[in-house]
Amino acid sequence: MVNNNFDWYCQVFIDVSLDIDCLRNLIAEITNGKHDTYSLVENDCLKIHVRKNHDYDNKRKTDSFDGFLFYKFFLDIAPITTKIKFVNYVQQIKSLIKQLRDKGYSVVPACDYEDELNDENYISR
Repeated sequence: MVNNNFDWYCQVFIDVSLDIDCLRNLIAEITNGKHDTYSLVENDCLKIHVRKNHDYDNKRKTDSFDGFLFYKFFLDIAPITTKIKFVNYVQQIKSLIKQLRDKGYSVVPACDYEDELNDENYISR
């Protein structure tokens, strides 16, 4: 269950050539979620807001240190309910990231547990 002393929020930066509607539809497909007509995608575990990055900069995004901050889009991800397990939550975000990377997109998570999201061997907390 959600631990109120730990921040589950995760921001995921994505560099894709898609428009926001196509990205939202892709994320809904990957997560088996439903989307509204705007930016929200939800499934049984995740609430994902697909957002345009107003700091997007085609040149600065190539910086090897903090270029991801200038990617075209980012996702605001939070748990859909307080009754889910952290391990399930992380696994769904990891799966989303992996599938986006498998399609060739640059994806960088930024959250308190980002190392776990990038660790192929992570199973549970």
